[in-house]
Amino acid sequence: MAPSPLRYKLIYFEGMGKAEVIKMIFFLHKTAFEDKRINYEQWKVMKKDLPFCKLPVLYINGDDTLHTSGAILRYLATKFSMNGKNMVESAYIEMFANLLNDSYSKLPFLEADLKIKVEKIVKIHTTTILPILQKLEETLSNKTIQFLVGEKISYVDLKLANCLLITQQYLPSLLRRIPLLDSLKSYVLNLEEMEEYKRSTSLFL
Repeated sequence: MAPSPLRYKLIYFEGMGKAEVIKMIFFLHKTAFEDKRINYEQWKVMKKDLPFCKLPVLYINGDDTLHTSGAILRYLATKFSMNGKNMVESAYIEMFANLLNDSYSKLPFLEADLKIKVEKIVKIHTTTILPILQKLEETLSNKTIQFLVGEKISYVDLKLANCLLITQQYLPSLLRRIPLLDSLKSYVLNLEEMEEYKRSTSLFL
């Protein structure tokens, strides 16, 4: 008798954030999971019961608990063969993912003043994000395969698509300067398996 499928429960805040690529992996591989989204008031109550006081959290079969988006991503990417075919590819995937994380994490998502927020977003895109994207664009230009690493889609391709959705929302003109990356983003988001993901995400509603 085949083993029962693993049961997953993902907890994160309402809206897009650090859990987005995790969700994309689940949808891409048509894997059921409980998508529990909480608000700040719920978080204040729940926080004291978590050993590391961090979200996202992934519960696996109600037994194992993974904290931090990086650990969860690498677990799922390895499980679903999205973390490279060898150690070198895995290292490149993590390297590119870290570069994207480092650059996009500087965006002022919590800035309350809309005018200041937009000004900061434009500046950070120009000074910090664009140079990284241009290097990644150069990486793709030297390949005959459309993926950032190796010959098949990996979790860093999903990470890139998610980051470029942010750029598309705030500074769409920048995408014209990285056409290969923009094409990869479109490829990822237009996969048939991603249709349900898009229906679940406020950015596409």
